[in-house]
Order: sequence, then structure tokens, then C-alpha cells
Amino acid sequence: MRKNWKGAAAVFAAVAVAVALVGCSTASAPNTSTTAEKGPIVVGSKIDTEGKLLSAIIIAKLENAGFTVTDKSGTGTTDVVRKALLNKEIDIYPEYTGSGLVFFPNQNPAVYKVGEDGYKADQSNDASNGVVWLAPARANNTLR
Repeated sequence: MRKNWKGAAAVFAAVAVAVALVGCSTASAPNTSTTAEKGPIVVGSKIDTEGKLLSAIIIAKLENAGFTVTDKSGTGTTDVVRKALLNKEIDIYPEYTGSGLVFFPNQNPAVYKVGEDGYKADQSNDASNGVVWLAPARANNTLR
């Protein structure tokens, strides 16, 4: 049902501060699928304005690339969206690297004072959950 995730990931690699994507790629080679095989991809977001705006950008980029998209923007609070992702109710949503402190409570908070370090920690911690963190946006609001 869901095909060509690698191609989808490349479409919006720098849209959000961090974007989580459940790894559902198939064995088929990237960019060999037909338009009928592109999706559906369920895009969620938090209930805040920024989450909805970023999910709208993700949706527009995916649709422009020929993917069938289901819009679940405004899915809920951080914990609700995270559960939806892990339960495969949504496939992708914009997320902040700092949310790793909520997702991985044993993480050292000092790691998140440098954006790239927090991103790498989240990426590593979530690998066992089957969640892939795409390339982060250049925006950074960490304290240095």
C-alpha cells in the first residue's frame, strides 16, 4: 500500500525542525513507482499554528510530487501526535528536536543546548522505534 518512502523523504528533507517518519519503505527501488503507488501518506501535526503551517507545507510538497496525501493536521498535543505516529495512525509530522526530552526522559538535557547534538540523540534513540528523523531545518532556537 505505501511505497517509495525514500522518494517522499527527499521531497521535504528540510521543511521542519525535525520530521519524524515511520519507516515503511518497500524493497522496490526508489523512484521506480508509478503515481498510483505513491501513497497514501497520512500527514499529522500538533494543534498549534506552527504545526499546522508546517504540515500544510509537507502536504503541498508531497502532493506536488504526485503523492496521495491524507491530511490529519491538528492531530493533537505532543503526546497524542507521538502515539499516533508510533501506532501508525499517521506517517509523518513536523517535530522539534527538543521534544526528545519528553520522548526519552533519561536523556541528558545538556545534549539539547546544541541543536545538532539534540537531533542526533533523537535520531539514535528513535531508531529502535522504527522512526526516522529527516534532515532538520536550519532554524535553531537552542540556548548556547
